[in-house]
Amino acid sequence: MMNYYRKKIPYLALQLVIENAIKHNITTVAQPLEILIEGNGNQITVTNTYQPLQYSENNVQFGTEYLNEFYRFFFGEEALQNKIVNLFEISHF
Repeated sequence: MMNYYRKKIPYLALQLVIENAIKHNITTVAQPLEILIEGNGNQITVTNTYQPLQYSENNVQFGTEYLNEFYRFFFGEEALQNKIVNLFEISHF
């Protein structure tokens, strides 16, 4: 059994990342939202297509800020976040 099957992640972290992808991205038949959850060695990575909605009000970013506070408290570091052209990726080591 691979090590990532036994990996512990913060409570609701995976749900929060997926909800943020759904909430903050355009999702249509022409532009489907693709979410990929991968385990690679000792790392869990969630990658989604990056098709941000255009907001007229300030985007609070509660979800990612909460997740980073949680990671700082338990692991002493933030979750790794990357925006790569049309992809958004968040990883936990």
